[in-house]
Amino acid sequence: MRFVLTPGALARTRFVVSPLAELIGALASGVTALEQPRRARPLPSSAISRAEGLDLDALHRWRTADPLHTAFTDLIAHTKWFPDLIGLAPPATGEVSLVGELAQIAAWDPQAAVSTLEDSVAAAWTPQQTAWLAAPDLPSRIAAALGSAWEQLLAADWPRRQRILRREIAFRTALIGTTGWAGAVDGIARDVAWEDPDALLVSHRLDRSLTVSSHLCFVPTTQVRGRWTCDGPVGVALVYGARGSRAAVSPRTGKALGRLLGTGRAAVLLALDLPATPSQLHADLGYALGTVGGHLAVLEGAGLVHRARTGREVHYRRTELGEALVGEQG
Repeated sequence: MRFVLTPGALARTRFVVSPLAELIGALASGVTALEQPRRARPLPSSAISRAEGLDLDALHRWRTADPLHTAFTDLIAHTKWFPDLIGLAPPATGEVSLVGELAQIAAWDPQAAVSTLEDSVAAAWTPQQTAWLAAPDLPSRIAAALGSAWEQLLAADWPRRQRILRREIAFRTALIGTTGWAGAVDGIARDVAWEDPDALLVSHRLDRSLTVSSHLCFVPTTQVRGRWTCDGPVGVALVYGARGSRAAVSPRTGKALGRLLGTGRAAVLLALDLPATPSQLHADLGYALGTVGGHLAVLEGAGLVHRARTGREVHYRRTELGEALVGEQG
């Protein structure tokens, strides 16, 4: 599948934050986490929450409070095709707000909403409930459900998540000027690649091509896994995981790595799941800028990170050795 962009669409292509995409990704990942069998030594709830980026106990309470919550999140966690109702491409310009995105969902024609939900049910790999599809005013009810999920599960954590996403966007946007779109898109998701001069390959199924005349948005989320495309109502979007989860972990975690490197240096190395400038690490971790610089110098000297200039900024990334060392903490 290819998105082939007209010159105008190429000029309007951008990276952007979507609160709705973050919420949908978190709910789908959270339901999957709830379904995982407990380990032989169960982790405390707080540890599970940190590992998954969501308070799973709170998610369970929210899901069981309303049958629609359960049925809807079961569907998005187990389907190969998200309903178009929630697959909204952000606009070509401006900030994106959850209020605006939920208003778009609520404004859907009820019959069209049921049709796209039925398509999603048909693409599910587990049996799905369908009685809820007969509920009156389904678009408004889904919008209200997502609004309550945001308030109960994500709102308090949104500033942290937003910092991760803006860090990802700053890094990718800087790459456009030095390596072009091919370099900026490189590595964002499996099977995704930029084909010069004006096409985005979004899967290895090459039997379909879509000409994009409005705009294309790249939308990162803090979920490590999962990606999906959005087609409309205007423009298209690719939602992808920005590898932000480990950057969300408290600096006091990664105890084994902390004993080896020291707590501060371990926190910096873990936070480099996303490439970052010293200023971004200072903001995310709360360490003094000079302290961050000192930790980075030691890590670079040990061959665990390397630096590269992108535009006016210097970003630090983990080396293969650094990746291997952090992988032991997984």
